[in-house]
Amino acid sequence: MKKRWLPEFLLLFFSILLILIFAEVAYRYKLYSSRNTRESRPWFYVSSDSIYQYDREFGYSYIPNSRAASVFLAEGYPVSCTAGTVNAVGNRGRLAQFDERAELKILVFGDSFAALAHNGVTWPDLLQDELQQKLSRKVNVISVGRDGYGILQIFDLAAAMTKTLKPDLILITFITDDLARARFWMFAKSINDEDRLFTATDPSEQSSLDPRMSVDTLLLNSQVTKEWCEAMLVTHQSADPLLHEIKTQWERLQKDYTRQVNFLSPTTSFLLNRIMHRDPSWSFSALRTRPRLRLDDTSFAMDEKLRENVKTLDQLKIPYYLIHLPVNQELKAKKYILSGQESSLLESLKQITDKQVINLVGIDTGVGEDTEQLFLSLYDPHPSPRGNAFYARAVADALVERGIKMEFAKNLQLDIPHNSNPDVR
Repeated sequence: MKKRWLPEFLLLFFSILLILIFAEVAYRYKLYSSRNTRESRPWFYVSSDSIYQYDREFGYSYIPNSRAASVFLAEGYPVSCTAGTVNAVGNRGRLAQFDERAELKILVFGDSFAALAHNGVTWPDLLQDELQQKLSRKVNVISVGRDGYGILQIFDLAAAMTKTLKPDLILITFITDDLARARFWMFAKSINDEDRLFTATDPSEQSSLDPRMSVDTLLLNSQVTKEWCEAMLVTHQSADPLLHEIKTQWERLQKDYTRQVNFLSPTTSFLLNRIMHRDPSWSFSALRTRPRLRLDDTSFAMDEKLRENVKTLDQLKIPYYLIHLPVNQELKAKKYILSGQESSLLESLKQITDKQVINLVGIDTGVGEDTEQLFLSLYDPHPSPRGNAFYARAVADALVERGIKMEFAKNLQLDIPHNSNPDVR
């Protein structure tokens, strides 16, 4: 009688065990299937050549007079095509230097949004056209955007170039994501006769070869052209030989960064890892860990170099504005979408600079709710030609509404309306 419960207990135990084993096997199969699908449909940039060169002070600089076609692949297929051209002094806009006859000279600093050109024209170039029309004065605008820059490096470059070029006005433009970007450095290397471009978290040349501190910035393949990319957008040839070569090249270079997951491992439970660590492959690791290119801080106050750059700009007594460019999701939401860290960093930036931020959210986009027209694709958040025109118009309107610093405008004897209530934060 005392042992009558034993068969029932064993039946219950083995039933639960079989259910768990079945659940584990089913979950592993699901992960394996989704992993293979995801790895065969990668997201990355490929460029025909590198337009970047190492610069210890500013992370990198553009190679003067260089050019390259750039393609963004999402889910393993081209979704946007651009062609970048660098002018004679190493910037991406059409104007290489100021014309001394210009009555208003402006430098625009920012990230890739300020650097991206369509048919050789950036939105700061279009801003020049807008301001000349609104002010009836000769205006020069030089774009000094740099791909990937965050607030820290934007101010690094702004303090140095402003001293050299001595503009009348400076625009510090940024998107939300720029707030938490750390400083980085780029290195072009040839490894096993293959050209590669690395992004590193340290300025030393050796860091580019240190797997703990560097990562491939993008893929380089000299056969890529804008024409090929645009043809692929029309034909959708998934079996295209060049596309296959590019994906194979990417997969080869990514192996070191991919977790070496053994789906047949008897010593780990993917299901338990998911429950306990929210990561089914938690117990596996990659050969190389991608360097963290983000800030951990919630304030810029501890960055001595940023404080020095702000001090330099103040001493130059050249007026400057902080302009927050909204991305697609923010235009749709009619508000900026910031994490707690980004909100804190933005507040500290306003305190350090003692400036408000020009807010471009909620203004008329010219496209109604269809804001996707202003950006390259649902996958690539950079501005389209129409998006560049929107930013130029929005910034020009904001500057005119703010009076382009009334004492500055007065010196130029510009008839600028100043009775509006500018939307600032």
